[in-house]
Amino acid sequence: MSKGILSSFVLNKVAKNLLDILKERPRKIIIKRFGLDGQDPRVLGSIGDEFGITRERVRQIEGDSFKKLQVVKKESDFTALIDAAIEVIEENGGFCEKKKLKETLKGDITKKERNQVMFLLNSSKRLKFKKGKLSMSGFWFLKGDKVDKKILKIHSAVVKFIKAQRSPSLFEDILSEFRNSEFSEFFTGEVGLKRMRMILEMSRLVNKNILEEWGMKNWKIISERGAREKAFLVLRKHEEPLHFRKITDHINDYWGDKKEALPQTVHNELIKDDRFVLVGRGIYGLNDWGFPEGTVKEVMFSFLNDNDKPLDKELIIKYVLSKKQVKETTVKVTLADRGIFDKTEDGKFTLKKQGT
Repeated sequence: MSKGILSSFVLNKVAKNLLDILKERPRKIIIKRFGLDGQDPRVLGSIGDEFGITRERVRQIEGDSFKKLQVVKKESDFTALIDAAIEVIEENGGFCEKKKLKETLKGDITKKERNQVMFLLNSSKRLKFKKGKLSMSGFWFLKGDKVDKKILKIHSAVVKFIKAQRSPSLFEDILSEFRNSEFSEFFTGEVGLKRMRMILEMSRLVNKNILEEWGMKNWKIISERGAREKAFLVLRKHEEPLHFRKITDHINDYWGDKKEALPQTVHNELIKDDRFVLVGRGIYGLNDWGFPEGTVKEVMFSFLNDNDKPLDKELIIKYVLSKKQVKETTVKVTLADRGIFDKTEDGKFTLKKQGT
């Protein structure tokens, strides 16, 4: 059985054959506990109330059922499934987030099939599952490796490091930090790279944005909430000024599953935020790119004022065009304003002196 082509037929057959090994009540409890009937998996207390037993008794029945299923002789399809799961786990550095493992084993997996895979993996004596926490998703690893405590400890250290940066970090920077830490051996070579990527993907506290930068999930630049943050990320991704309508198009392309952004809404948000600078008619860049704020006239005034001497027309035009995305004609027309600019006898330009 190859990864990614596990069939629905095989899943149903293997799951049914295993369930048939159990007596009636344990079988019904396992079906409800894992949602093998296509329903959502049930919690211990809910099942206990239905059967008139305590939640602890339900837990005991579940545990005893898997002890039995793990030691019975299995069919070849079951063995092939577990072999494929182990291969995925090893390829990811020795552990794998539960959802990723299921989706790798079967493409286009349904809710019922996810539940079936979870049930079958629990029925293997070769695998072990670490339940998820508020800070991290559950994950599978090979029984006997005992990596679960180390992974939890490293995850806490990774979150602490990212939080301390106060701004998003690239994956390479995070990996480099931990290759020079007490955990260096765990992150050696290609397998170490895979382990770090899996730890980040399993985290419920950190996430990445469209620039592949990692940070805390509640940071705006990571959660990507609102038109301003999305516009900021779009400009950083494209590394050049864009018209607000083009920015809007990119927002809808990158976040198409969210509510569609409107050009006027995006434009209004750009105007309000001093991270953005108007560099042309409707065209915006980022403030830290060095584009000056203000109109073409104000940029020319500042340039001449800073130089405090007459300047060649071509030099002024070249400077303005490097700062503003406007037509050369616009600069020439603005320079012709004799209320602000004077032309010297040798054809250079300077600021008009007050009172003249």
